[in-house]
Amino acid sequence: MRKDQIESGLRELGLQAEDVVLLHSSLSSLGEVEGGADALVDAFLNVLESGGTLVVPTFGDLGIVTKVVENRPEAVSSIHPFASVAAIGGRAQEICRDHWKAETAHAEETPYLRIADMGGYVCLLGVDQDRNTTLHAVEAMLKLPYLKTTDERTFSTPEGEVTRSWPHFPGPHRDFIGLDRLLRERGIVKIGRIGSAVVRLMKGREMIDALLEVGGKDSAFALCDNPSCADCRRQRAALRRNRFAGE
Repeated sequence: MRKDQIESGLRELGLQAEDVVLLHSSLSSLGEVEGGADALVDAFLNVLESGGTLVVPTFGDLGIVTKVVENRPEAVSSIHPFASVAAIGGRAQEICRDHWKAETAHAEETPYLRIADMGGYVCLLGVDQDRNTTLHAVEAMLKLPYLKTTDERTFSTPEGEVTRSWPHFPGPHRDFIGLDRLLRERGIVKIGRIGSAVVRLMKGREMIDALLEVGGKDSAFALCDNPSCADCRRQRAALRRNRFAGE
């Protein structure tokens, strides 16, 4: 697959110049790509042009595409021990600034919510909703009782060394893949193919607002019903304890 074919596929999905995109990806899902991860990154940047911005999560081993973006000299990185991102483009500084100062790792004043508030997209290229970090923003905004506070970390910032923790942080398994049907039924997810990859494109704010509505009515909306899933059983128990404490 050539870079220009990837660009055509992205435009067919609806991406255009000056868009902001948070990308979660699997390079291998595309099949063989001439130029590898660099070609994929360049395809996005060519479509978005200088006024747009490409963002990737960088808080773990998230694949070669993330590494390529993060290691480019023009990339800007947010400072956060648990939820960092890297961005290239016209709004990179705005997206990444002071991430570590935010109350939570994923909600207000973080790159994830800023992208949504800019009218930006979440793109899942060859991966499913279980890789969609912006879903953690919804959980944090709802302050769901099964969320935890992180361990304290000491890290360097432009203002000196800081030691702190973050509340409302996600833990083990949730049924994020199960949310895909709801989002598709509401017309929030646009699905296409580029090469061998299934690609999902969603407006971040539309996705967040829909799930805030659902989660406001059912705090277990992101948990699975599998009785053998110990993670979701524990998280449901936390919801019950919180409900009983409020009665």
